[in-house]
Amino acid sequence: MPPPRAVVLGGYGLIGSACITALADAGFAVTGIGRSALAAKRAEPRADWHIQDLTQISVPEWTEILQGASVVVNAAGALQEGPRDDLTAIHVTALSRLIVAARGLKGRGSDLVQGGGGWEFASKQR
Repeated sequence: MPPPRAVVLGGYGLIGSACITALADAGFAVTGIGRSALAAKRAEPRADWHIQDLTQISVPEWTEILQGASVVVNAAGALQEGPRDDLTAIHVTALSRLIVAARGLKGRGSDLVQGGGGWEFASKQR
């Protein structure tokens, strides 16, 4: 029987790297998502890494990434707008695409653990 699978967004950040390490220690096969291959391998070499800006991941790409995952941890985020960070794209658009993809998966689906203030940010945008 294969190990359970987890996907961690923001996998090499402070919270994400701790989640990846804990999940790997617990026997999960973990896929981390982040923008930097170098930072990813430093954070947790046991994880498989999907190196891409999560704001650029399409619904079909999310569908592929989420296949077989029993848990998805969103530890990605930004505290303020910047040259590399668009708060709406990070906290609303990317997560909305992920949820659309997850709804389309066959089977039980995945549990989503939401960290940070993404929901707070999204609610202020209405």
